[in-house]
Amino acid sequence: MLNPIHNRDIIFHHNQDDTHDDYNAAPVRANTTSTAVTGLYLHRRSDGKAVLNKNIAGIPLWWTAPGTLALLEASVTANGKFCQLKDYLNVLPDSTSPSSSYKPLEFSLGAPISDYWSSIRLSVTAASPWGAQSWFLACPTSVTDEYLVYLQTGTDVPPGQTCALTKLS
Repeated sequence: MLNPIHNRDIIFHHNQDDTHDDYNAAPVRANTTSTAVTGLYLHRRSDGKAVLNKNIAGIPLWWTAPGTLALLEASVTANGKFCQLKDYLNVLPDSTSPSSSYKPLEFSLGAPISDYWSSIRLSVTAASPWGAQSWFLACPTSVTDEYLVYLQTGTDVPPGQTCALTKLS
């Protein structure tokens, strides 16, 4: 097997048969029983927001480097080589309510903003400025079976929302 050439956020492979399972992780899903979101998968919505939904054909998450977590984006051809882009999961400040305990999650191409992700006890955990956290808030959107995902650092919920508290694995 050939080693990939790492170039910031693009991984170039020398041929299309060259896979690297060492980098792949299984798709992430909500695993707290008896909630509306149990079994739903973590995805990137077209606007970059992290959502849970039923789409099992999703792209698996990658543990890309210590502290970062990224989705493997659709493959493209660059200069005749097979390449894959990484879409990093980030915790964003909540500009509408900065003191709230729920922190929006969003994917972005390029360098990661958040560098405190790890896998502990099969949960996605952020050893963050708010301390180690392993609970997430899933709030319904206007789309059936789709939930926006937030890192939960306390007990607040977005105003007017009924959300489910869950762990991800």
